[in-house]
Amino acid sequence: MNRIELLKFLIDTKFAGNKAAFARAIKKPPALISQWISGHRLIGDASARNIESKLKLGLGWLDAGSPNIHPQQNSFPITPRQQAVLDLFNELTESQQEEIFRDLQEKKFLNSSLINELLKKKAI
Repeated sequence: MNRIELLKFLIDTKFAGNKAAFARAIKKPPALISQWISGHRLIGDASARNIESKLKLGLGWLDAGSPNIHPQQNSFPITPRQQAVLDLFNELTESQQEEIFRDLQEKKFLNSSLINELLKKKAI
C-alpha cells in the first residue's frame, strides 16, 4: 500500500471514515486531507512524520506498505529535548516542515561525507 492508501485505511479504521475528525486530530485543515486523498497534493515526508507523531503510529508507519493501526513504541527512547523539538516541529506549517526536513537531510549528507573523508585519510 502507498501513503494515500494507508491514509485512507487509517481514516476509515481509526476515524470511522470521518476526514474532519482526522484533520482535527493532526491539526491540519480538512481541505488538505481531501487534497492528499485525491492525489492533488503529495503527502511529503514531513507531513507523514507529523501524522505518525500526532497519532502515535510509530516512525515510518505511512511508509511500511501494510497497515498496523496499533501504536508502536520507538526503537529508542525519546529524550525530553527530542520531544520538545517534535512538538515545535508539529506547530509549523507544512511548507516550513518540508524546508526544515530538507535542510536536515542536507546536513546529514554533508556530515556523512565529511566523516567518510576523514576515515579515508586516517586509513592512508
